[in-house]
Order: sequence, then structure tokens, then C-alpha cells
Amino acid sequence: MKILLYALTFSLLSAQVLANEAQLEQCEKEGRNFGNGQGRDYLPFECFNLFLSAANPAAIKKSNGGKFSAYGYRNIVFIKDPSARIGLQNIIAGSSTLITEVVALAIDEVNKEIAVLDKSGDILFFSSTITGNIAPKRVLKAKELDGAHDLVINSVRQEVIALNKQNHDLVVFSREANFFGVEGKKKLGLIRSVDGVNGEFLSIDPHHQELFMLNSSGDSILVFNLNSKSQNPVRKLNLPEKSVKRIDYSSESDEIKFIGAKGEVRISRIKKNI
Repeated sequence: MKILLYALTFSLLSAQVLANEAQLEQCEKEGRNFGNGQGRDYLPFECFNLFLSAANPAAIKKSNGGKFSAYGYRNIVFIKDPSARIGLQNIIAGSSTLITEVVALAIDEVNKEIAVLDKSGDILFFSSTITGNIAPKRVLKAKELDGAHDLVINSVRQEVIALNKQNHDLVVFSREANFFGVEGKKKLGLIRSVDGVNGEFLSIDPHHQELFMLNSSGDSILVFNLNSKSQNPVRKLNLPEKSVKRIDYSSESDEIKFIGAKGEVRISRIKKNI
């Protein structure tokens, strides 16, 4: 009887997985056809929650204030803006976007942009207010981005910072870099890098110019001073739980928060220097 129950449970789970994959593929198809002039200017409501549940932690980001958020999966980016009307304004999808598969994204509140790290290794910059089936405003291409896993925007220094798990480093480029820009003004060069890091997730405090990197084991956060030329972190924050997947800095409370086994956990961003 137990064997039969196990077999039945496994069959039901397998069927559910296949059903979810079929739905994901259908949503991905809708994303490719979004805004193509054939009248497909909307996505089924089911795609919103389905893509959110399947998205990588690095592809789900909140603004420092927590009111504005965005997430992406496969070829679609969804933007949650309380001030935006429902419809084209909160979706980036379609053939013009050049998005093949979203790996991670970053919110730039100051410049009203969304930066998308694509599986190709390119970083695509989009307006967060003028959206739909639109071409990226700028495209950053660099060999140092091959294997990149997460990114943040430092609007104070006009830089984009990417975490590369493959090369174990943090790489910094100009936010204004554009592969398709005017010759001589593309700004594609690497500004600086931090080598020998093992990170999983990034968050940023633009006011204090600090970068927070969740380490690969998910049990601590390394804090880097973005105004310093030193590659060494200035603090290490030990987390009260293990295997944390994502962190978010809140400017309102000046704290770092994450979702733990018992719900939301907040820790101070200030601790003794290491």
C-alpha cells in the first residue's frame, strides 16, 4: 500500500511539474509575441504569479524604499510601480527588447531605469516608465561579464556593479556604457574589479556608499566601501540563519532584511570592522 501511495504521489507531482512547464512555455511564447502588432498587447494574469515563483532570487529586486519592485524570468520583466497604470506600462517584453533569458536585474530609481543581466552576458538598460516591446536604451557588452550572476546600480557614481561567480570577482563599469553608442564614447572599459570573492547576491546603500554581498554559503554578508580603493571589505555581518538566498537593504530603517524560516528578519548594517 505504501509503495502504491508513493507511486501515486510521484505521478501527481510529475504531472504538476509537466503542467507548470507547459504553462511557462506558453507564457514565454506570449512574451515573444508581446506588442508585435498582431494585437497581443497583454499577458495572461497567470503568467505574473507563475514567473514570480520561478524567478531567480537575483531577478527579484525592490527599491531601497520598498515601494517599487521588479522581477524577471525567461524573456519578460514585470515592474510593480504603485503610480503606474495597469497595462503596457508595467511589462518589458517582446522581440525588440533583445532579452533571451533574465539572469538578474537592478533598479535605478534616480535615473528611472531597469538594468537586466541577460543569459548572453549582456546588460540591457531600459526605462522603467516607458515600457512594453521596446529596444534597450543602452547595451553593455564585456568579456568580464561572462558568468555574471547579479548586479546593482550605483547612481551616485554612475556605475553598474556585477557579481561574477564564475570568475569570483566584482566588476565595475560605467552606467552610461553602450556598445551601440558613438565611436569613442561607448565607455565600455572596465573601471575596476574586486578579486577573490565568493558571493551569491548583492544589495547597495547609495547614501552611505556601501555594497552588501551575501556570501555563497548564505550565512554572512561582506560590506564594501564604494569610496575606497581597497579591495578588502570593511565589515562582516554574521547572519542568524544559514543558507539565506537573498538580502535587501532598506533605506527607511537603515537595515538589511531577508526572509528566514520564521518570516522577515532585520539586522543592523553597522557592526565592528573586520
